[in-house]
Parts: sequence; structure tokens; C-alpha cells
Amino acid sequence: MKLKSLYLENFMGVYEFSFDLKSDLVKVLGRNASGKTTLVSAFNWLNWDKNSDWATKFNVRRLNPDGTPVNNTVITVKAVIVDNNGEEHTLQKSQKQNWVTK
Repeated sequence: MKLKSLYLENFMGVYEFSFDLKSDLVKVLGRNASGKTTLVSAFNWLNWDKNSDWATKFNVRRLNPDGTPVNNTVITVKAVIVDNNGEEHTLQKSQKQNWVTK
């Protein structure tokens, strides 16, 4: 199987991000804290409910610059994969906060 594309919305530190893989070999480069590990965590959360460290308990909600969680948003991760027969499959997972005001 090959990953063809990945889309993140409101996932961890990412407001919205998408990319299409055009090659079999992809390198993800960037400075520290630029979101490289977030891509792995998003794919792992989509498939196995785990982050890049393989932990099941982690915060998937996007944070404000001051570190407080962004409330009342929908977290979405979507991936398109191509199986060994060349068929495309779309996987999508969304989480909506049960937001109640007092």
C-alpha cells in the first residue's frame, strides 16, 4: 500500500494542511517544532488511535498561541491510500467536541 495524500484540519498544532505525494520516496524536512511529527501522529491516529510515540492518550485538539485548547471545532484527518491492486481507498476520521456552555 502507498499513501497518496493526507489532509489535516484542527489536528494538534495544525489549522489546515494537505499534501499529495507524487513519488514513492518522500522526505519531510523542517525545523524543530514545525509539524513533522504531527504528520506521523495524524496518520497513526487515523489508523490506530495512537500518536507518533504509539501512545493512546494524547491531545489531538489544536491549541491557541497561549497554549489553551481551541474549543468548538471539528478535528479531521483524511488519507487516500492506493492498495497493491492500484485501487484508491479514502480513510477519514473526525472528532467533534461535545461543547456545552454553562
